[in-house]
Amino acid sequence: MARHFLYKKGENQNLYLTISGKKSNALTLNKITEVIKKHCKTVNLKRFDDKDDTLEAAFYIDVDNFDSLANLKKDLDSLSKSISISYIDKVGFY
Repeated sequence: MARHFLYKKGENQNLYLTISGKKSNALTLNKITEVIKKHCKTVNLKRFDDKDDTLEAAFYIDVDNFDSLANLKKDLDSLSKSISISYIDKVGFY
């Protein structure tokens, strides 16, 4: 999925990132945000849903390169086995 994003040298990638999963001590909005901030230059929360035992959060993020995106996914995956991660390129969402 993420390997399809192309980066030109010196160009950032602006993405919408959606994360969902079963709430737990390891999967909270604060912990998700900490991980994202570690890998992204820009982090803006756009939506947060907390219903029953599920949470879903949508962010606008800016990453430097594919390695940052891959490391972000790896660290988010380590928070919970129930996590679902979706990246959408911001281009065309105006």
